[in-house]
Amino acid sequence: SVKLRLPQPIALTKLSLNISPDDRVKIVVTVSDGQSLHLSQQWPPSSEKS
Repeated sequence: SVKLRLPQPIALTKLSLNISPDDRVKIVVTVSDGQSLHLSQQWPPSSEKS
């Protein structure tokens, strides 16, 4: 299990990951420019957990 956390906000325009079929990945992105927007994606989807 690997968790990447940044100690402070950064300007990010692109994120690229190499994901294998056996990997379990959860991505949470918080975007703030006076308002907050929380985006998340998980592989495999929680409905497909084995």
